[in-house]
Amino acid sequence: MNLEERIKAGMLFYESGHVDLVNQEIEERLENERKDCKELMFDYNHCRPGDQDRRLKILKELLGSCGDHVYYRRWAPYVLREACIFR
Repeated sequence: MNLEERIKAGMLFYESGHVDLVNQEIEERLENERKDCKELMFDYNHCRPGDQDRRLKILKELLGSCGDHVYYRRWAPYVLREACIFR
């Protein structure tokens, strides 16, 4: 079972250190996705308070889809957790 299959199955997995070429490619892709997410979270956290349209656009990009009355509390860096508030 490769790294991606373990992740999708909700199983424990190592994030790095794989010797298998397939898993190394998956590791690299996951690292790039994390970097992209961190960039988006940084952009979201540094939006001006009145720029709700930009914040919503970033959230939709991070979450894939969401309603129009969603915000994410600041200072929960890089991890989408229970800090998501849905009104």
